[in-house]
Amino acid sequence: MKKQIVLIRFNTNYPNKSDKKWRIIVDSVQHLVDEFMVTSKSFSSEDIVSDDKGGTIVKYHVTTHAKSVSFVTSKGLLKAIIK
Repeated sequence: MKKQIVLIRFNTNYPNKSDKKWRIIVDSVQHLVDEFMVTSKSFSSEDIVSDDKGGTIVKYHVTTHAKSVSFVTSKGLLKAIIK
């Protein structure tokens, strides 16, 4: 099974522009969630990402190489389950 690179960081647009606290980035696709749970080994990382102006910026993440990522809604909250 191919592992997926998952980056997790706080959503700095919360709460003014977004009601979701966390950005979960799975193989470069971003998902916004209220909560997350990680059971795979994880580590901190410093990554260069694109900014809103077409340039780049350094961001800091909790990173993991996950076997699976799923999204569930419970009690009105969207949660990422990262294994």
